[in-house]
Amino acid sequence: MRATPRQKLVRASPKARILEQQIAWAHRRDFVADASGYVVHLEQNLFQPMNPSTRVAFERGAGSELHASDGRRPKLCALHSSAALAVNVFDYWVGRTLAPLQDALGARVELLGVEFERRFPTGLAGTPPTLDVVLETSNSGVLAIESKFTEWMTRAGSGGSGLSASYFADGRRLWANRGLPRCQALAERISEGKERFDWLNVPQLLKHGLGLAATQNRPCSLVYVFYDFACEESVSHRHETERFMEAVGDDLNFTSLSYQDLFERLLDICWEAHEDYLKYLAARYFGSAHSTGVALGPEKSR
Repeated sequence: MRATPRQKLVRASPKARILEQQIAWAHRRDFVADASGYVVHLEQNLFQPMNPSTRVAFERGAGSELHASDGRRPKLCALHSSAALAVNVFDYWVGRTLAPLQDALGARVELLGVEFERRFPTGLAGTPPTLDVVLETSNSGVLAIESKFTEWMTRAGSGGSGLSASYFADGRRLWANRGLPRCQALAERISEGKERFDWLNVPQLLKHGLGLAATQNRPCSLVYVFYDFACEESVSHRHETERFMEAVGDDLNFTSLSYQDLFERLLDICWEAHEDYLKYLAARYFGSAHSTGVALGPEKSR
């Protein structure tokens, strides 16, 4: 018996379902999107043109997000791009008062500026860890954001820990030497195969923490902001996030927040002042057409 469209949707992976939703959004706006989910023009993938400082940051970034390669359009043209999601949510606040964003993120200190793609060298060779969004704070510190869209929905491979031998060569204790003893212990357990995470990219978070500690002699916080989705993987992903938070304790001032929760908080805090921006985000990522459990209430669906 041939499967019905609904049965096909149920069997589709979370990533495939999100891509389908994003392509449907593009078609509703009369944008051409190919089967891989790439639009023709970058501007079609963004709420507003990038602020000049944001564009410069991506031009200098290691991810080559703005440049076509191997016959494919730039990565930022992908409807499912995590970088595009971060730009659509955070670039809007460049040059604006950050009080609403500060409240929505639950930041305890005043936010002063927004920057993208900042590198935090660890002292090791190779490409330094790069944080998606960095918010300067009034206590001369930073609130650093690692952003995920669909990346966490793919189970980590069985080969390797994600932490190369260089992190432990010659008895190195890089995290402990930077005042991150619990991160050191977790990194060692992962490297030795005594602990693993299938959905949360813990090696990346540990590298970010090391980079922050190595370059910032000031207060730092690491915030993991992810796009949630109603699926079995989401339950495991959240459990792993909680396990990581418990493992590192106060080392990283680590917190996690779904994009859905961030959006809901922004709705409550600043709907009237930023209606066009929030309507775009609702229609693009958080509306009732998406299987996220988030929808605009009737009083906010004007």
